[in-house]
Amino acid sequence: MAPFMAHGSSFLRDIQNRGFVFDLSSPEALTARLEKPLTLYMGFDVTAPSFHAGHLMPIMLLKHFQDHGHRIIIILGTGTSRIGDPSDKKSERPMMSPETIQKNAQALRSMLIRLLGEERLILLDNAEWLGSLSHLDFLRDVGRHFSVNRMVSFDFIKNRLQQNLPLSFLEMSYLLLQSYDFLFLNDRYDCCLQIGGQDQWANMISGTELIRKTRKKEAFVLTCPLLLTSDGKKMGKSETGAIWLDPALLSPYDFWQFWRNVSDTDVIRFLKLFTFLPLHEIEKAAQETGAGLNPWKALLADHVTTFVHGEKGLQEAQQKTRVLFQGDQETSENVADLSSIDQDGRYALLDVLVAVGFVSSKAQARRAVREGAVRLGDDVLSDENHYLTKNTAQDKPLKLSLGKKKHVLLNVRHLPHLG
Repeated sequence: MAPFMAHGSSFLRDIQNRGFVFDLSSPEALTARLEKPLTLYMGFDVTAPSFHAGHLMPIMLLKHFQDHGHRIIIILGTGTSRIGDPSDKKSERPMMSPETIQKNAQALRSMLIRLLGEERLILLDNAEWLGSLSHLDFLRDVGRHFSVNRMVSFDFIKNRLQQNLPLSFLEMSYLLLQSYDFLFLNDRYDCCLQIGGQDQWANMISGTELIRKTRKKEAFVLTCPLLLTSDGKKMGKSETGAIWLDPALLSPYDFWQFWRNVSDTDVIRFLKLFTFLPLHEIEKAAQETGAGLNPWKALLADHVTTFVHGEKGLQEAQQKTRVLFQGDQETSENVADLSSIDQDGRYALLDVLVAVGFVSSKAQARRAVREGAVRLGDDVLSDENHYLTKNTAQDKPLKLSLGKKKHVLLNVRHLPHLG
């Protein structure tokens, strides 16, 4: 991270101390500019119908800016998503249909309003201006300001060329289109700051240079670090897939469990990034180790779940936790429904493991059983041909577990007795 002195801006100092800043351009000038409310933006490609936990860091940073009185613009890349950002890719992204792009954009738009509210927030689709842009005008007014010599020096382009991997003109154009987004927003909204991931530096700084060359104005960029967990994995993924923010794709309970079970070495860092707790309060957690960190992990999970799913989502997660871990059977309706895999009153264990979301295939389920990772109550299930019935339950909820962190309560009302 490029060092900078944020002595003139307690806000910049705070977000740096929280771990949001990897690099930024013209730090002294930006510090001065932040003395008054400004307009900043960030763009998201619409490649999925939901954000995941890896998107949370920049969204949290936007929330910090918003809470300090700055105006936020978020671009949903309905235009640029037709191309695909090549910055961190070794091959060209598959094309998405216009229908998929619009469907994803609508889902993400609703999610952003839920997370950030509507005050000091502007949501835009860049297809609005890119779609009507004349190719000849674009080459004349924008393309002439970009040096191919310089573009091929950028890491994402240089790496492709050095490895003899294809790089199409389509992908090369992404940098110009993102730069034009910044210019467009600067003209229309006086937007002077762009936020993005560290892998976006080349695209983003090119936008500031385009503004300087064509408008004789200074603009700024701030990049966030690539967020990895302590075991080197990209944030937002688990062994079972993405940690989606959409409750239809991942329940609030499973979302809460992800944060409750973060590594001890990640908890302090995540408290700084994913909660609004004062830093001096978080420092108390730094004095704890082992089991002493568990209350802080629960606090982290509570804060992030509330931010993403609201109080109702947190209550749902806590209620199901009580059912599974404290035997609170009064709320046992928060359990898995197995009616879709009913086989004449019997439920194949492998099907159940897939149905409750523990694994994504029977092959994975079979491997988990063979490894002794599956338990029903306190009993290890070692027979991959095992069937569950209501007789098994003896009219009590069945707690099915995979390993130490995955648990679900099976509703015995959906398990008929066998004669």
